[in-house]
Amino acid sequence: MAKKRKYPKMPKQSAPLSTWKRYEDRVKEVDRYNSSIEKEKNEKKKIIERAKRLRK
Repeated sequence: MAKKRKYPKMPKQSAPLSTWKRYEDRVKEVDRYNSSIEKEKNEKKKIIERAKRLRK
């Protein structure tokens, strides 16, 4: 199973605006990736539960 990605280090307060924009984009990308992993994990769990109910 895929591992969740870690968030990048936060830039210093004195960093330029462009750095903060890149940081924001990276954080959004990590959020998107991690939520897709969670979504797949929950979907798999639902399918397994349905399969168990059919077997009884």
